[in-house]
Amino acid sequence: MKKKHSLVELSKEIPSFVVARGTTKAVELLNESLYNKLFYNTAIPSDDILMPYKIYFQLINDPLASIKDDKIFWEKCCSYFLNQNNGKTGRRNLN
Repeated sequence: MKKKHSLVELSKEIPSFVVARGTTKAVELLNESLYNKLFYNTAIPSDDILMPYKIYFQLINDPLASIKDDKIFWEKCCSYFLNQNNGKTGRRNLN
């Protein structure tokens, strides 16, 4: 970062995170049963599908992020979204 940006740029206040209206709508759609049926499928999805979930668990600092075996990861991931979030994938339980 220091090679590309000056210390003045790096010291600037970080703007508040704002979610766009379209993003909010897309996340709300994740609560629809159509999107949650993916988690009832026991077949391991492609890497393109697994990767966002692996990133998600890293971002929320969840131990699932450290699982290397795709089969075990997918089983735990499905369980997480079906049980922890009560089928509401677009709404994370913050309690």
